[in-house]
Order: sequence, then structure tokens, then C-alpha cells
Amino acid sequence: MELREGIILKTIKYQENSKIAYIITEEGLTTALIRASLEFKSKNFAYSQELTKIEFDIVKSKKNSFDILSSGRLIDSFLNIKKDYNKLLDVSSILDLTYKTTEHVTNNKNLYDLLDYYLKSYNENCNNNSVRFYNLIFRLKLLYLLGLGLNFTRCSVCNCEIELQNNYFSIDRGGVVCNGCKHYASDLEHGDFLTITKILYLGKLDKLNHNLISQIPLEYYSEIDEFIKNYYSKYLSI
Repeated sequence: MELREGIILKTIKYQENSKIAYIITEEGLTTALIRASLEFKSKNFAYSQELTKIEFDIVKSKKNSFDILSSGRLIDSFLNIKKDYNKLLDVSSILDLTYKTTEHVTNNKNLYDLLDYYLKSYNENCNNNSVRFYNLIFRLKLLYLLGLGLNFTRCSVCNCEIELQNNYFSIDRGGVVCNGCKHYASDLEHGDFLTITKILYLGKLDKLNHNLISQIPLEYYSEIDEFIKNYYSKYLSI
């Protein structure tokens, strides 16, 4: 029997001692009933928790509309994250964002790989203050998967090819604006933080390792975070 790999995003209580789990996989979001998962001594308890990576198999139920998780194996419980309440809140917001947007993503494998990268990186580097930048990376790259990518290469007004230095970014236009066209946009962002944003957005995941992330000055976090919040508010009302 070949097991599927997935990450539990969310669970809700079902009847007396079971849960309904929402599990993201390379194929998309799967919903499964995990029986006796609220019982501490149950074999299902360990791999039925939110923020848990598992291998699992499901079978169709004859009695209700839920598929039933028939077997499972714990891969990673991300304990370093769960030990720190503030970091757990930070990661939980990403799980919630993934759950809310997964149905709008067409490339499920890329979304799963992105979430897997994020959780592994965050968990392995949990004691480093720069770990928060992984939150920014996830939210930036999710925009691309949602078809709301940021344009960092050509002016959003005249379409000329430009470098980001000494130029601007318009959230309303979804991209950079050259110095000659800046009077056409009223919501211009400008600053060194945009260069860091471009690196985090365009960089391949295998290149965005912690050696690189730890070199980014922490002072840029708040500016990039506010920029992303404004972008999500504009295009997703989140």
C-alpha cells in the first residue's frame, strides 16, 4: 500500500472522540475523518494534530460523506515551533492563509512544496530572529501561485525594462514604475526594502537558505511586512 504525504492545516472535533482533518497534499486539499483521534492513548492521536506532516491512506466510507483515514505515519511534528507560543501563532497564520486560498491555486504541487519549505526552514531555525523572513517569503510566493504576481522587471506604465534601484513600485499597478513615469501613479513605494522584497520574491527556494536569510537586516522586516499586507488588502481583501 502506497501512502500519501500531507500536512494537516486544520482540524475540527467530530462526535465524541474523533476529528475531521483538512490535509494539504501535492494533489490539493483532502478532508478525512480520523477516528478516536481525541483519545491520548489512541494510535491516531500523534498524527492527527494541526501543524503535523504525515503519510496516510484513506478509504471511502459507506455511512457518511467523509473519507476515513485508515492508516498513518508521523513524519514531522515541528516541535521547535510548537514550543514557542509566539512563533506558533506566526506559523498558524500561514496555515490558515493556505487553507483559505488553496482552492484558488492551480499548481497544487508548488503550493505544497512552498509550505513544506516554509515549515522545515522555520522549524530548523526557530531560535534565530531572522526566522520571521520565511513568513514573508511564503506570502510573496503565494501571490504568484494565486496569479497575482509582482512585476519587478518592466515599468508598469511604459513597459520599458528597468532596474529596481532608484525606481518605484505601485501596488495599484502591481509593479515597478520607472522614474520617468512616476507622475502617473499616486501610491508609489520607494526604498531599499524593495530590493530585498525582489530577492525574496524571485529567489528560488533552494537558494533562499538560512545563510542568506540571516544576512538580511531585521530592520527591513516591518517595511516588507507592511508592503505585503497592503498588497493582499488591495487584491485579496485579506
